[in-house]
Amino acid sequence: MTPKPIRGPAFIAFLMLGVGTGGCAPTTPAVVAPVALTNVGAVPTEAECGAFAKELEKAVASGNVAAFDRLYDWDALLDQTTSDIAVPAEFKRGFIQGFKESYHTSGGFFTQLAEAVKAGGEFKFLRDHRSGSDQRVLFRVLAANSGVNYHDYVLVRRADGKIRAVDCYIFLSGEKLSETLRRIYLVVATSANRSALEKLVGKENEFVQAFPQFKAMLETIQAGKAAEAIALFDKLPAGVRTTKVAQLAHIQATQAMNDDKLYLAAIDEFRKTFPDDACVDLISIDGYFLRKEYDKAGQALERVDKALGGDAYLGVLRATCSILVGNFDQALAIAKGAVKAEPTLRSAYDIGLTASLKAKHFDDTLQLLKELEKQFHLTNDTVESDPDYADFVKSPQYKELRRAKGGS
Repeated sequence: MTPKPIRGPAFIAFLMLGVGTGGCAPTTPAVVAPVALTNVGAVPTEAECGAFAKELEKAVASGNVAAFDRLYDWDALLDQTTSDIAVPAEFKRGFIQGFKESYHTSGGFFTQLAEAVKAGGEFKFLRDHRSGSDQRVLFRVLAANSGVNYHDYVLVRRADGKIRAVDCYIFLSGEKLSETLRRIYLVVATSANRSALEKLVGKENEFVQAFPQFKAMLETIQAGKAAEAIALFDKLPAGVRTTKVAQLAHIQATQAMNDDKLYLAAIDEFRKTFPDDACVDLISIDGYFLRKEYDKAGQALERVDKALGGDAYLGVLRATCSILVGNFDQALAIAKGAVKAEPTLRSAYDIGLTASLKAKHFDDTLQLLKELEKQFHLTNDTVESDPDYADFVKSPQYKELRRAKGGS
């Protein structure tokens, strides 16, 4: 029942590749009416949000890209990404085409989600909620290695009456997908428009000049060549290396290397460069675990939990931190809260049992075992053979458990 080490958070496709240029560069920008992002009709109801979430979960679990496409208004997302930037019409079409071709491919937005679930991860709807003027549905993205991320989809009623996503706030990047894409698009678009390039100064100008090298770095990450990606990052101009998108890509590359020293250095660099960024706590948690700074990890998890509006799985991680610093009573209280918040979260029971056994609070052990059996239709036949339960087996509570099961 010893808590497993935490690895992650795992990155789930916050960078999009396949940026196209269309092959031509006419001098006159096209004027295209923006796609309306407001609701056409009533705001989505709670029932409609729930139905949307169920369909999205199903599409990801089955790897059904066509079903995913029907739920996401990519034209609206791309309109937000490319609006108000004067570029040749064919350039813009090339970018949009490149995006649409790439997000389905290996390493793209949908395929990484589907592959994470297929490998034993989770894409789970947590709740619908309002954020400012946005109606959103929040999902937990859990990788098989315990890495966690959150996707918060912005929902809008379209002209045909259907509810579709038009954007997604990704917690590991601390911004909406449209914002991340727009930053990349601005750089690429500027390279096709010299007059705009001349207006840029400092880091933006430098990024434009270095974009081919940066794009090569992203492509090596997508191809699984982490060491090569890190080498390319190190060769980028200093001003480019300190941009948020480059820093996040660097963390992703070092994580894939399974080299804790490199990975920790990349996390530290991000925290130093972006100390107040919305994603800094979620980015930092893994570093705290690796350094065995469990109190700091627990505090960061608590801040993320509050910013998120609560998630039982973060309670599991916080309880793990409490166990690792020897605060078993606190861990048990957090775990019981996680069980109450999400009765189907198996890991909440497991961490609660670990805490109750270490604290020798066998009434809680008994209750958790009963709830676990009822919720998951499990038996407790292995308790006697598990050394972690040795003291519990000698307790009156275990005798009560045996009597309840018809034993002596």
